[in-house]
Amino acid sequence: MSFLGNFVSGFEKSPHLIYWYLGGISYVFGGLMYTLRIPEKYFQGKFDYIGASHQILHIFVNVGFILHYLGCVDSYYYRVENKCPVK
Repeated sequence: MSFLGNFVSGFEKSPHLIYWYLGGISYVFGGLMYTLRIPEKYFQGKFDYIGASHQILHIFVNVGFILHYLGCVDSYYYRVENKCPVK
């Protein structure tokens, strides 16, 4: 089975992992927006007070935090409902 097939089948076994991956993507995307200074690089003077890359970074970090929190809660309930078979 290919890497992508294993990656997708992992979500079937543990559907709560999607929150962790989306949270990580949110962190990285926010960091890239800040590092590349988008949108103020392309629209100089327009985003000095609202919509600057630093504010966008904080929005995506908070979205990532919420997604990771939901992943933790979902992982907890998954573990409670599916007991470990090894005793």
